[in-house]
Order: sequence, then structure tokens, then C-alpha cells
Amino acid sequence: MHHADGIILCSIENEWEMLKSYLSYGKLIACNEYNEDQSVSMIRAKQYEGFYKATEYLLSKEKRGIAYCTGRKGFSTKDTLELLRLKSRDNARTPMQWSTEKNAGFSEAEPWIAVNDNYKTINAEASVKDPKSVFSYYKKLVQLRHEVPVITDGVYKLLDADNEKVYTYLRKNEDETLLVICNFTKETIVYPVGDFVEASQGTLFISNYDDAPQQYADAIELKPYGAYVYEIK
Repeated sequence: MHHADGIILCSIENEWEMLKSYLSYGKLIACNEYNEDQSVSMIRAKQYEGFYKATEYLLSKEKRGIAYCTGRKGFSTKDTLELLRLKSRDNARTPMQWSTEKNAGFSEAEPWIAVNDNYKTINAEASVKDPKSVFSYYKKLVQLRHEVPVITDGVYKLLDADNEKVYTYLRKNEDETLLVICNFTKETIVYPVGDFVEASQGTLFISNYDDAPQQYADAIELKPYGAYVYEIK
């Protein structure tokens, strides 16, 4: 890792080295789970004999799932795959998607498990080049963490605790106060933040929307899954 006055240097290799200290590689490029009907769980399980017996045994042994609750002795292919889809974590363990090359650039040999088909559009190479990618956004967040002391040493104060749609909190030290507002829904919400915060003014610090309101207001329109950080006074 290389830093200069708290600013991350722009070597791709070093960016990945730095960011993986905070996040898994997949999260950095917004990888989603493999959700094909022919799930990766099935692909792996077919490699072993006694596929259906093993599934039934494990579900019974762990005292959960259909086998234990119903006492059934056998499963259809469809039921077994559904059980594996619900219980297995292999759908989130597919090879890292580095590029558009064969096997997503993960390996020249065939990987031990299927590569997600979306690697042509979701991959590290494309994310590093895109200034609006999830990777680039995380870079900004980590850079701010190194440059702005209140992010690491500020006191955390939760606001509007009973709200299940909007997560709001303050991060405050002797010099600065940051107001963080996150919309956890797919809806646009006009949020009455002034009901929970006493502030005369504030400016936008960072957001995942380019057109986020630049100035703090007692009511702020939150777009779907929007994150808004204001420095307030």
C-alpha cells in the first residue's frame, strides 16, 4: 500500500491491494450471486456419487429443512436443487471476474466452479476504467477515510432509530459534524431530516447520486438506495 499525504496513489495494483483491506474483491465491482436455474450448487454436487442421499442425510443430521420437518425419505431433482439453493453458499463463491477474457480472466484452466455469465459486463477491468463504478466510489470513500479525521475519530450518534427505511446518523468530533442519510428502499422518499437534526447550514460531502442536493435542507429528497453525506453546522 502506498499513501502520500493521505491520498491513495493511482496504481491499479496498489488500488486493489489497498481496497481489499476493507472489502472483498466481489463487492468492489458489485458482483451479484449466481442465480441460474442450473445452479452452481448442482454443478458441484454432480461431481459426487450419492448426490441426493448426501443432501438428504445432511439436512436430517442438521435437524433442519424438509427432511427433518417432514420425515420424507426422497426428493425430486427440483426439490433437491431448491434446497441446495437455499442452503449452499456456492452461488456467492464463483471465480473473481477480472476481465472479459475466457473464464473471466480468473484462470486459463477450467475453474472448479462455474463463472457467472455476467462477467462480460461486470468485471474488474471495466470497473477500474469507469469513474462512476462501484469500485471508483469505494476509492473515494477510502480516500476520505484517510483524509478526514471525523470519519475515524468522530463520535457516532444514531438518529430516527425506529425508521426501517432510512438509516440516519451523525459522526461528530470537536471540529466537524457529518450527517449521513441512507435510503434502504427502491422508493424515492422525501425525508424530514430537520425533525432529528439541528443545523443552520450544510454542504454535500459525498453521495452516490451526481444530482444530489448540494445544500442541506430540513427535508431532503432521497432517491432509491441513495446515500447522502452532509457536513453540517
